[in-house]
Amino acid sequence: MPVFQLALRNHDFFPVWHLCSMQSSPQPNHMKSTHSSTTRFALLAAATLGIGASHAALTLNFDIDHAGGPNTYSGVGVAPDTGTMWNSVAVTQNATGDITVNDVSDSEGNGTTIDLVMNRNGGESHKINNQTSNGNPNPSALMSDYVYWDTWNITVSGLAPGDYDLYAMGHGDAIDQTNTITWGLNSASTTQDLADFRDIFQAGAEGNTFTKLSGTVDGSGVLSFTSSSGLNGFQIQAVPEPGIALLGGLGLLGLLRRRR
Repeated sequence: MPVFQLALRNHDFFPVWHLCSMQSSPQPNHMKSTHSSTTRFALLAAATLGIGASHAALTLNFDIDHAGGPNTYSGVGVAPDTGTMWNSVAVTQNATGDITVNDVSDSEGNGTTIDLVMNRNGGESHKINNQTSNGNPNPSALMSDYVYWDTWNITVSGLAPGDYDLYAMGHGDAIDQTNTITWGLNSASTTQDLADFRDIFQAGAEGNTFTKLSGTVDGSGVLSFTSSSGLNGFQIQAVPEPGIALLGGLGLLGLLRRRR
């Protein structure tokens, strides 16, 4: 039977935890080495599945904060993720140069070697505002403060190559202070269509209060995008890779079952 064949007929598939009990079952001597070897392969496949799931779950959250102002947001965002850890990107009014955040944390609070660099186009002075009125900023700690004027450049480096989704929360405190995100050849903009134009959790918020773009990070590990006025924060989430490891793992488990 080929190793990668899925053995799902006649209830051939069984849980990974059952491997442990199989190892201790009495077996003829000529079968012990075969069972032991196959078990090791199946456990290796299970470990591979775990590694793949871990990579696919990577989510990075960034909250743009007025330096010395309100606290950084803690809670879920718009990406499909339950992590609540956000990295603060502190912006000082009228400062110049790069804003850097090194070794950012993922949404679960785990450290990484991923870095962020953000600056205003042309090296002009930074502009940030904090307004808790107008448009129902929700959550307030995330949506009240925002950078504005012209174009901002954001670069995230140290990512694993693969596909990613970018969620950008972008709206100032006036209904016409919308935002445009550009990643490579793709761009998306928020609109003036909703009365609560700064509430990311309301119905219809995607495309109005926040935007989503999808793209690929190559071997350089760099994701770069630009933002027009009115950026409040953003999330980057790895997209699960095709289930090659899953197919291999299930095939090995099926093989082990048939050789019992």
